Amino acid sequence: EANASLPSGNYGDPINVELTSPTAGAVIHYTVDRTVPTESSPAYTAPIALTQTTVLRTKVFAPGLLASNVTSSTYIFLNANVAAFNSNLPLMIIESFNKALPEDPLTYSQISIHENPAGRTKLTDPPVLVSRAGVKKRGSSSIGFPKNNYAVELWDEQNLDRKSEVFGMPAESDWILHGPYSDKSQMRNYLTYDYSNQMGRWAVHCRFVELFLNQSGTKVDAADYWGVYVLMEKIKRGDERGDIKRLHASQTAAPALTGGYILKNAR
Repeated sequence: EANASLPSGNYGDPINVELTSPTAGAVIHYTVDRTVPTESSPAYTAPIALTQTTVLRTKVFAPGLLASNVTSSTYIFLNANVAAFNSNLPLMIIESFNKALPEDPLTYSQISIHENPAGRTKLTDPPVLVSRAGVKKRGSSSIGFPKNNYAVELWDEQNLDRKSEVFGMPAESDWILHGPYSDKSQMRNYLTYDYSNQMGRWAVHCRFVELFLNQSGTKVDAADYWGVYVLMEKIKRGDERGDIKRLHASQTAAPALTGGYILKNAR
């Protein structure tokens, strides 16, 4: 696989990225349009100059060897009016590459999460998580609120589910960004879940974050600030979520039907 000279992160000034491979005789092919590199893609010959948000995807080809896996480095560029932004909360950026996030389907985006446990977090701090993701609006009665909720599904390089640990919460691919628009305290759901966990009863784990959502295709700007959100686990079956066994059509009577259930209030 190719190695990039600069890590994924947020940058204010233009950068030059160098690519290297430990394989003798290898040729590195790359793309900057978010497509999968092939042998027809540009071959790396000199540092790549970047001035705008770019997902640099690479693939290594060498004689007599299988092509490498695709690797990506994500460089998000910040406007001057947010370059010094900092907070006591973790910070999160969703970059949707000039696409407005719809109710459906999941729309390809890049997410970047930052947290500095030693003090205030800055947008320029190294990310604790960078990932491809599918993102869409979430909700029923809340879908018309000025502050939307979002479903986030972490993806790997093939756009398949990618389980990742977030803020020490168990690794999973499905997450929710809850924007508590109707709760002006912004704390009711968070406190309810937290108290339940403290009492030893399962509830979703969550963390407050400040969100920047860039749907304009330009640098991340102060206008992309979406406010305080609650990043939380999505309720679903799973060893680290709701520990509930799947029911099958053949299971129509007790004791097979006894046990736990997940109920959804679809108002």
